[in-house]
Amino acid sequence: MTTNFWDDGKEVIGRTEEIEIEGGGGGLMPIPEGTQVRIGIAEAKWETNEREGTFISLKHQVTAPACYKGRYIFQKLHVNPVEGTANRALTDDERAKKRSKALKMLAVIDTNAGGKLLSSPEKPTDVKLQSCLVGKTMMMKLGVFVFDTKDGQKIQNPIDYFRGNWVQKVAPKDRFVEMTKEEQEAAVAKSQAEYNEMLAAGPSQREAAPQRQQQQQRQQAPSPAATGGAFDALDDDIPF
Repeated sequence: MTTNFWDDGKEVIGRTEEIEIEGGGGGLMPIPEGTQVRIGIAEAKWETNEREGTFISLKHQVTAPACYKGRYIFQKLHVNPVEGTANRALTDDERAKKRSKALKMLAVIDTNAGGKLLSSPEKPTDVKLQSCLVGKTMMMKLGVFVFDTKDGQKIQNPIDYFRGNWVQKVAPKDRFVEMTKEEQEAAVAKSQAEYNEMLAAGPSQREAAPQRQQQQQRQQAPSPAATGGAFDALDDDIPF
């Protein structure tokens, strides 16, 4: 364990306020690929699970555009990839790259939140993460991922594929470009049409219903008034 939490990543961190990430990584109909949203950080904390080990979990709430207002985007920053069952399969070089990418993303988010995390050499506590990040606003550009397998098995009904958003880009809040009313209506209509098409084409919905119900219970949906009743909130797994 290094004395300075940032030491082995400082060659890639810097004091930049913008970051864009290649790749994608976990819900029903996500916000469309490439959409810019303005978010407020609602939650920041350390989490540990058996599969992924210990990571920083961030919960972002969309404040604009209006058609997605109230949606949540969940982000995992694997700043300690050496920990955790799944990550032990990585080589030392892969773990180092994974940590560096996560540290850089965290640093860019922190820069847009005021830069208080980077001002301390210590590993941030939950209290520090919350005090430095929660309530801060910035722009994010979202990517979309789709998983069509579970436990190595192909999911038969496309409507049950695991879909979600991941954070593709982070930038200052003033970089956010608002969608027009017509663009918002078109995006909502397209997603609804895609969902309806899958619903009509899939196998017996009675067979698929339990899995969708469990998925929807995991999702934290905003009120119908906030979204026009068209979407549920989905979770995201940052792809590093």
